[in-house]
Parts: sequence; structure tokens; C-alpha cells
Amino acid sequence: MKIYKDFNDAIYKEIAKASGVKQTEKDIGYAKFVYYHNPEKRYSERIDEDAWILACINKNNFRIIGMATKKEAQGRGYGSILLNRAKQYCYTNGIKKITTRTFSGKDFYTKVANAKIVGKKGNDYLMEIDL
Repeated sequence: MKIYKDFNDAIYKEIAKASGVKQTEKDIGYAKFVYYHNPEKRYSERIDEDAWILACINKNNFRIIGMATKKEAQGRGYGSILLNRAKQYCYTNGIKKITTRTFSGKDFYTKVANAKIVGKKGNDYLMEIDL
């Protein structure tokens, strides 16, 4: 297992398609927008060609744009590994809160990341992880 900090659009799209969650492909588009306008505010990491996390970094907040794991790689703990690396980044940089908006990832965030639901927007849950 190797971790990459690059943002390889083709690999990220392949992982998103293989995850079975359509929203993850849209997440890549938003991350590209963030990178274009403020490259220093985007956080991206991936494990091999199996999983990725994308986030937007603000002064006091780390907002997860999306996470994806190929279906055949699910259950290996890649989501937890990437989330723990993101938490470590936050600790190192003095960020005290991680936020995200999700529909399909609600169970992962509440059970694995101890996130709390702080609201709803449409069908999505607004979630926070205090660090």
C-alpha cells in the first residue's frame, strides 16, 4: 500500500466510477474548481489506485469534499486510514474541526469517525468531527 498526495484526475475518476457512488464524480469536479482558484486550499490523498479523500482547507476548518473507495477494495480500512491521516494533518496545523456533507457516507462518519449530525440540507447530512 502506497499513499500519494498528488491529484491525478484520471485515477481519481476511475476510483470514483468504481466506487458505485455517483456523487464522488461530482466531488472531483468541485475539487478541481478549488484547485484552480486556490491550490493551497485543497487537500488530496489516495491509496494506490483504490481510494481517495478530497478536502478544502480553510483557516479553522477542514471540509471533506468527498471520499471514495473502489468496491473491490472496500472493507480494507482505506477510508479509516485516509480519515486518520486527515485528522493528523488537522492536529499538526491547528485545525479543530472537520466538516462534511454526505448522504451515502452517514454510517461511516457516525460509526467510524464519531461524527455528529448537525443538520440536513436536502437529502444530505451535515456532519462535524471535533478534534
